[in-house]
Amino acid sequence: MGHADLLLQGLDYLNQGISVFDRELRLVACNRRYAELYDFPDELCRPGTSVEAIYRYNATRGEYGPGDIEQQVQERVELARRFLPHRLERLRTNGIVLDIRGTPLPGGGWVTTYTDITERRRVEDALRQARDELESTVVRRTQDLAQREAELLRQNRMLDVIVNNMSHGISLFDQNLDLVLCNKRMMDILDLPEELMRPGTPIAAQYRYNAERGEYGPGDIGELVAQRVQLARRFEAHRLQRVRPDGRVIEVIGSPVPGIGFVTTYSDITELRRAQDQLRDVAESLERRVGERTEALTREVDERRRAERELRRAKEMAEVANRAKSTFLANMSHEFRTPLNAIIGFSEMLNARYFGDLNEKQQSYVEDIHKSGRHLLQLINDVLDLAKIEAGKMDPHPTPLEVDNAVADCLDLIRPDASKAGVTLSAEVPQTLPLLLADERMLRQMLLNLLSNAVKFTPPGGRIHLSAQELPGQIRISVADSGIGMAPEDIKIALEPFGQVYDGARSGLLSRGQTGTGLGLPLVKSLIELHGGRLEIESRKGEGTTAILAFPTGSAR
Repeated sequence: MGHADLLLQGLDYLNQGISVFDRELRLVACNRRYAELYDFPDELCRPGTSVEAIYRYNATRGEYGPGDIEQQVQERVELARRFLPHRLERLRTNGIVLDIRGTPLPGGGWVTTYTDITERRRVEDALRQARDELESTVVRRTQDLAQREAELLRQNRMLDVIVNNMSHGISLFDQNLDLVLCNKRMMDILDLPEELMRPGTPIAAQYRYNAERGEYGPGDIGELVAQRVQLARRFEAHRLQRVRPDGRVIEVIGSPVPGIGFVTTYSDITELRRAQDQLRDVAESLERRVGERTEALTREVDERRRAERELRRAKEMAEVANRAKSTFLANMSHEFRTPLNAIIGFSEMLNARYFGDLNEKQQSYVEDIHKSGRHLLQLINDVLDLAKIEAGKMDPHPTPLEVDNAVADCLDLIRPDASKAGVTLSAEVPQTLPLLLADERMLRQMLLNLLSNAVKFTPPGGRIHLSAQELPGQIRISVADSGIGMAPEDIKIALEPFGQVYDGARSGLLSRGQTGTGLGLPLVKSLIELHGGRLEIESRKGEGTTAILAFPTGSAR
């Protein structure tokens, strides 16, 4: 037996299917697993079999979905003749999901591997379904939301403490008044040394450090510390503003957490207080001048001009604060994501019984923690993306791209959701379309957001069609659906961050869990504008929506 025969015999024992086609698109060799994964008869696995015969067999038995069989075969043959590397996932009619990876061979032809990833996709679909179900709870009515928040607070107080207060300085002390956790923002605002920020540090140590450097004014150090420790032991909610020796104003808000201790947030409101004081001074000055003579009128005009200058300055300060907010969010992705990823990871470990079995109530709590963490992480990622764009910290890295490849990959990713929703997908991308100069990751993110929106808001039996065309000065990619559509006045709302449109026509879709955070379209709008293009929305209620990505000419043929 020759080496080639031994090699072919060995391939039959692999868990992956393998096929090799020559430059004439005829089968050179395949293993037994390839035939098993596709349920092929023996005659289709013999050397010399044309790829066209295999495509026709698959099309005839519905592997490629509804449509003209010959057209389906010819489209795939034409694509195969390009001998391009490819990777895709295919859902077979029997429910098996295959991971297909094709590699071109020198001189023509290709070798392809086929892996059964059905179980992995089942797990992914289950996780995706859990995420969608979690998202649906976020957009419920105010009463439902309040009830859900109360339930989540009981089930996962620690998660709420970490996530809901990350934009300010934060500390958490236990019932013994020992530090559990704090963030760097608290250390910056209070100007505390690192040794006082370590878990286990008594609150009395922080009080003593502040008293010794004059934070609480004159008096006996021991008495100042003891008074504050005694007050802290009451675990009462409190809110106060403290002026530090350097003139900065700090707002301190403390909230008790039953069974744990209390959480405190710290905010530097120096500029806000300064603006309030200045506006109050302006108002008082204007009041004093009411009723004075022709001289009084002149002074009033002067003061009014001064007030206008102060108001402009306050507006500029607010704009600076808003930009600082955006820059802060854009730079804090690690600080936001790290605790959430830890919470998600620990909940997955608990759910997997790594630390022992859970009772039914514990299992329910762990699942809710995991779902909450996943949703909040997605929301934070969307908010951070918008914040990065707003802060000017997200720049595209354009490269020449083939639109049809990006479209095919995105359709393959969205197809399971569309199938589950009972929606038909189709695409039309001319082969003569020039290469598109764009950031590949951003292009895929835009297409997936538009396709996901179309699936969410298209009822069962509806259609989604993706097409691309070249016009003078631009390349346009459109996603059209036959969904519920929007009124013209609602389009502007949908393009605003967190903007969502609700009406009776959507009740059926809401009941099946098709909701989101309201960040998808604003993200697409921001990403296309980074490319110098624009997002166009055409929609009518009850007649569907068409979203168009208009890229400026800048592509290379």
